[in-house]
Amino acid sequence: MDAPSTPTGGAAPPRHIGARIRPAWERLAAPTRDPQPFTPALVEGLPARVVRWLRRVITPGSRLLTGARIRMHGRINIGRWRPFSADQIIGPDGFIWAARAGRAPLSIRGYDRFTDGRGEMRWRLAGIIPVMSAAGDDITRSAAGRLAAEMLVITPAAALSPAVRWSEVDARTARATVTLGPYRHEITLEIARSGQARHLSLPRWGSPDGGPPGEHPFEVSFTDELEVHGQRLPGAFQAAWRHAEGGEPIEFFRATIDRATLF
Repeated sequence: MDAPSTPTGGAAPPRHIGARIRPAWERLAAPTRDPQPFTPALVEGLPARVVRWLRRVITPGSRLLTGARIRMHGRINIGRWRPFSADQIIGPDGFIWAARAGRAPLSIRGYDRFTDGRGEMRWRLAGIIPVMSAAGDDITRSAAGRLAAEMLVITPAAALSPAVRWSEVDARTARATVTLGPYRHEITLEIARSGQARHLSLPRWGSPDGGPPGEHPFEVSFTDELEVHGQRLPGAFQAAWRHAEGGEPIEFFRATIDRATLF
């Protein structure tokens, strides 16, 4: 599936994120500095399935771009399943996910972010009444885990970053150790024989059951693909927490990417 796209991330940020957050969005929208072209030699020495994945998702000669802006829609479970639409910008230093969930006039608007080394969640009913406002160490640690996972598949050039170390788990699975500031994340990526990424998992900080924050299994499954600037990104995905190893997944997020830009 092809996605309409433009060559830079400079489009204006969503209005509802507010003036305080717009400078962070604009910093994330800065183009990749001096991106080099991808060559198959760049993946030599990586686990075999990672090589197959990267050679599938990055066309030789395409620029290794580390920023992305994506537009998505889907359903999110916040007490009950609600429709949402969202814009996200992501790069090696952070992300902002700005969304509207539910239906007017009682839609919930706001954002999740990890910028300048800090995480934050801020959401309002009808754009006026606060329904969620959270920051601090626990939110930052959870948001850093989200960034580490998403940048691997939304900006595949990140898989070649010095901040990422790869190791083989088995014939179809590899593990990326991603270092972001003081945080280290162990991300397991399942890759089909075709080279398509199918499933991602990591121990991610959070409190999905409302209890004390801690590390819980977090999983994302990918379906479909879209092509952007010579690269293939997931076209749709579902996310879930598990309360314990081996427990049943609790799905809370289903999304389809409508369009994307790499820059």
